[in-house]
Amino acid sequence: MVAGFLAVIIQSVLRQGGVAVILSDATEGGRLDLLDFDLNPLRRHTFWTITFGEAFVWITVYGINQAQVQRYISCKSLAHAKMSLYVNLLGLWVILVCSVFAGLCLYSIYKHCDPWTTGQISSPDQLMLYLVLDILRGYPGLPGLFVAAAYSGTLR
Repeated sequence: MVAGFLAVIIQSVLRQGGVAVILSDATEGGRLDLLDFDLNPLRRHTFWTITFGEAFVWITVYGINQAQVQRYISCKSLAHAKMSLYVNLLGLWVILVCSVFAGLCLYSIYKHCDPWTTGQISSPDQLMLYLVLDILRGYPGLPGLFVAAAYSGTLR
């Protein structure tokens, strides 16, 4: 997954002229408003909705998922189980940072011309694949690498 994300990120950064341009576009577009402490639970992305919502998601993934619990039980000791979680956490953070930054790259490239609203794609789910085909078209094999990376991310 990381290889697919890196292919998209590197090409997007080169195309846009640097990381600063992408971050500037995201800030101007209101995509990096990290300090929104509105308590309204109906707002989609605030500090509180993300904190509490993701806490419940990750508790279900790492705390009560049968496959995950069996992995913990198979460890030699409690210390080994904790270490396995810490190693997993590092990998999760890498994937999370890559996916968020790839989303910021997508926004930066299509901020003035949204392929979904212009009818070039039929669903917002197709935005990332459209970006991949758009920016990696000149590199044989790289769009396939991204698709393979996306499919590998769905395997358990």
